[in-house]
Amino acid sequence: MKKILALAIASSSIASLAVADDQLLGLSAKVGLLFPVDSETRDAHINMPTVGFAYTLRELNSAAKYSAGLDFSVDFYSRGDYRHVPLLLNYVGYLNNGLYYTAGLGVGFVQRPSGTGTETVTRFAGAIGIGYFWDKPKSGGFFELRFLASQASEVNGVAATVGYRF
Repeated sequence: MKKILALAIASSSIASLAVADDQLLGLSAKVGLLFPVDSETRDAHINMPTVGFAYTLRELNSAAKYSAGLDFSVDFYSRGDYRHVPLLLNYVGYLNNGLYYTAGLGVGFVQRPSGTGTETVTRFAGAIGIGYFWDKPKSGGFFELRFLASQASEVNGVAATVGYRF
């Protein structure tokens, strides 16, 4: 948790430099809650706090009403014996009205209960979601709904987050 806090403070410091220069860094930070879809996980924990970061690797194309990009993201959600850290490569499509959609694939690091305590496994992970920038398209504050999935189904769920893109 201390590492996450340190990363959040560092990204905020970097972002303040970007805001001063009116240039986007392509860095997003978000917080929210994940609601598990697995009944056993949901019975144990109705929600899990989540934090996530994304970085735009490349702008792919731009048109009058649409643009797209390729992002790398890392999310973290945990409660009790359940934890998931998915590292994903995401395609993000932006509409000029502030709406966007995202789909990503990658690998997730999962901690889950086992017969002797907990086990940690590495599994295929993915995500699909929609969001809305309320300040201006592709920057500022945003709200996002994302379905985060893993081959370890115990950590699958819908995340509702708010964040800021610098």
